[in-house]
Amino acid sequence: MTRVKRILGIIILAVIIWSFVACSMADTGSNDSTVTTAHSSDAPKDESDYENTLVYEDDSLPDNLDFGGATVTILSPKGNGKYSQYEVDFTVEELMSEPVNDSVYNREKFVEERLDVEINNIQMDDVVPEIDKSLSSGDDMYQAYIYANHVITRYVIDKNMIDLYSVDYLDFDKPWWADGFNSEAELMGSLYLATGSLFLSLIRNCYSVYYNKVLGEDYLSRYPELGDLYSIVENGDWTFDKFVELGGSIYEDVDGDTVRDFDDIYGIAFSPVCAVDNIWSSFDIDILSKTDDGWVEFNVNTGKLFDSLEKVYNMAHYSLGSNFNGVIDEQGHGYETFDAEKYFVSGKNLFCVGYIGHAEQPSFRNMQHDYGILPFPKYDKAQKLYYTYSHDTYGAVAIPNTNSDPDTVGAVIEALASYSYRETLPLYLNVALKGKYMSDPESRRMIDIIIDGIKVDSAWIYLGTLGCDYPTKFRYMIHNGETSFAAENEQLMRRASMLLKIYREEYERK
Repeated sequence: MTRVKRILGIIILAVIIWSFVACSMADTGSNDSTVTTAHSSDAPKDESDYENTLVYEDDSLPDNLDFGGATVTILSPKGNGKYSQYEVDFTVEELMSEPVNDSVYNREKFVEERLDVEINNIQMDDVVPEIDKSLSSGDDMYQAYIYANHVITRYVIDKNMIDLYSVDYLDFDKPWWADGFNSEAELMGSLYLATGSLFLSLIRNCYSVYYNKVLGEDYLSRYPELGDLYSIVENGDWTFDKFVELGGSIYEDVDGDTVRDFDDIYGIAFSPVCAVDNIWSSFDIDILSKTDDGWVEFNVNTGKLFDSLEKVYNMAHYSLGSNFNGVIDEQGHGYETFDAEKYFVSGKNLFCVGYIGHAEQPSFRNMQHDYGILPFPKYDKAQKLYYTYSHDTYGAVAIPNTNSDPDTVGAVIEALASYSYRETLPLYLNVALKGKYMSDPESRRMIDIIIDGIKVDSAWIYLGTLGCDYPTKFRYMIHNGETSFAAENEQLMRRASMLLKIYREEYERK
């Protein structure tokens, strides 16, 4: 069988898969359209734009592209490594009769046959030491790196990565590349890392609000709006104040011991990380903006920021003068270790801020109470749209400057990304996420709203360098009960101004 015939056979199989996806959606009674991860930082202009339809689109790779059996070695994290919370993302080892897992597996095999290459995935728990070793040795051991985006950017200032705009076969006008991310990651006309449909972690890491429907019914007489949360979202009234109003005062001392502990019922569970980090995207607070020459500068609406921080602080510190006694956080646990999601699945919590990807965990799938999902709330009613923060550990790809043949890996990455857009992403969204893990059509609609609102800021992408760790400082303040936001911000801005000048000089010198 010729290569062309084999490809045609796989395309026919793709049509069959698409038919399966369509039938699956029809069986659920939902008319939700599939969305892509190619989100612009400009959110949808009106409500109708939430109904995005994924259009089948071929890539622009030549039909006769053949690399003669070349080996492409890619360094990526293991599924349970430090910066990859979910195993099914870039590569899997075997077929498991599970649609998403098997699509990731088949994606690699398809591209190997299509381009006549061998993809060699080297996986490690923590790839940073290996990246450092590879770059310092100067050898062509790895043709590409896959890792958490904000970690890869530490190598950008020294120009250890190749400008992806200069690599043949990568077409960033295609919908499988997240143009919102790329525009924020771009630096003085160059792009050194990219993300999009190739990385399901971009969606899995999106923050949302889970709510317990059973507890909602229990407190319906006190808060009638708990019976119609989806409409509150659709009407644009799902604000942070509304979120705290409905959940912040729900508390029940279940065991009667007068001690606030994990045996009691609370309206809101959160960790200090997600509760604070979310506000930058969800409250539409920009951090870095581009200068005329493509560099970055801080551009923060400090008035809105300080008001937002005060909102979160008042919710978190009920014991320091707030009326919100229905909020539970780490309660003596180490910072960033409080697992709000585990508490939620115990059935004693109404609202929980967590990842979309948590719905895939066995604890959520086996939860006794029915639950729904909502976007993280808006800053206020005047904010037209819901925006989403995807935690900055989602995957991105970069090509090291030690690569002697970047065009070959460029073709491989483009083929993998386009396949993922057409096959893997629809299976994940429609069959797995909406079909298996969401029990009602309204939650499936909420998934679309959440994903369509992904908002990226270059401060998170370049967190450890150009971002100056700026946005994370305020999470620590709230955790520690500090409220001197303006004074801290002034100090941070002085430091950032100095660092940005140093980084620019270093970048231009390389």
